[in-house]
Amino acid sequence: MNQAYVEDTVFVEPDVRITSIFRVHPFTFTEGYRHLTAFIRELNEAIVGIRTSDTVYIPKSSESLLRILDILRSWLEGFPPENTSEEGSGDPSFRKWHSLLSKNLNSLLEELLQPELYPAIVELSAYLIDSFGRPEEIDYGVGNEASFLIFLMCLYRIGFLDETNNKAVVLRVFDRYLKLCRTLQQLYRMPPTTVSQFPIDDYQFMPYVWGSAQLIGNDVDLVPESYSNRAIVEKFANDYLTFDAVRYIFQIKKGELYEHSQELWNVTAIHTWDRMNKGFLRMYEAEVLQKFSVVRRFRFGALFSFERREDVPQEGVYATDEDSDLND
Repeated sequence: MNQAYVEDTVFVEPDVRITSIFRVHPFTFTEGYRHLTAFIRELNEAIVGIRTSDTVYIPKSSESLLRILDILRSWLEGFPPENTSEEGSGDPSFRKWHSLLSKNLNSLLEELLQPELYPAIVELSAYLIDSFGRPEEIDYGVGNEASFLIFLMCLYRIGFLDETNNKAVVLRVFDRYLKLCRTLQQLYRMPPTTVSQFPIDDYQFMPYVWGSAQLIGNDVDLVPESYSNRAIVEKFANDYLTFDAVRYIFQIKKGELYEHSQELWNVTAIHTWDRMNKGFLRMYEAEVLQKFSVVRRFRFGALFSFERREDVPQEGVYATDEDSDLND
């Protein structure tokens, strides 16, 4: 993916640009969309056939990201849920944890980055704060997961991360992020964002994309149908992101997979992980990155830009005249 040289970049406070459904289609022709989808596919290729439990090289920059996630987890001890009953959802203690994150966001990023990268904090902070759920509604969905992907992508764009981090970013950093978010969801009884209740998974999508890449060519005869079996899921959950995600579904929902996650169960009919991986990549674009209900909350700056790609002519991109201001 193209690097944005910090000394040549004017960083801005990211803001919302997809203000109507008519701006979703133009978004797919932007530099931001191109960078994000390229990032997802590059990391997808990096972890083909590699288990989460395998030994992978962890550069210092990835280690620093892991430390930040561990710090965020440690804060949970200071904010136990206020409502200890099993009834209701959205415990207000989440807002206190999120407020602490907001107050310490800049200092955490200053600790993470080299001083010459500090100008990018104004943009990085916007994506990191959006990665763990919405304090107003106390919920979490695939839009928050996408914000964390954008945060990681921006770290690549400023040169903090490079291709030597690819395996560690998926198999260590993203995996630890998911586990933190699942802890938040259970501790504070965070419901899924209503707009993100997709047929595959209420909370997340990327474990199925990158997890299916891990399973391509696996040497233990696992096929897509395997994750409908609880015993197999439990056995391999620590090895593959997909099985870990399905294990979480079994933990929070009652019954068999076909009873509560029918679309996820339906795709077990696909015969190969390669086909499933390609399908999930397409589905992520169609069901997440091209859904107004999700991307209307995306914020854009210099690193995740709403500028039209230079190789795309303006003619034919816009649905209405009022949406022809893509580069404004």
